[in-house]
Amino acid sequence: MKEIRRRLREIKLKSFKAKLGGVGVFSKEFVRIIWVKLNNCDELQREVDKVLKSLFTQEKRFMSHLTIARVKKVSDKKKLFGFLDRIKVKEIVFEVKSFELMKSELFPKGPKYDVIGKFALL
Repeated sequence: MKEIRRRLREIKLKSFKAKLGGVGVFSKEFVRIIWVKLNNCDELQREVDKVLKSLFTQEKRFMSHLTIARVKKVSDKKKLFGFLDRIKVKEIVFEVKSFELMKSELFPKGPKYDVIGKFALL
């Protein structure tokens, strides 16, 4: 973990504007996460991939997002997707001044998230 944090500190990217996008899921067959897309985060992802390339394979299907729900069971997928299709996310634009390395652990009572590194942008 120390090596990952050290490498992420090497990223010298300027702060940037991001914008909320639409709502979605990663897999319509196996719904586990509902998210809101983040637009304009691709350069940060490329930089993360670059500094970590010798430790991890590059993320092929990366999609920046905010997780808004974890799903345990869906009894009516058609109804869920109809509901998600009707959600209109306000187009909020905000400045990204830093990013964090997170650890998530899933427990029966729900996930536990810990920040294990915070990295400032220029």
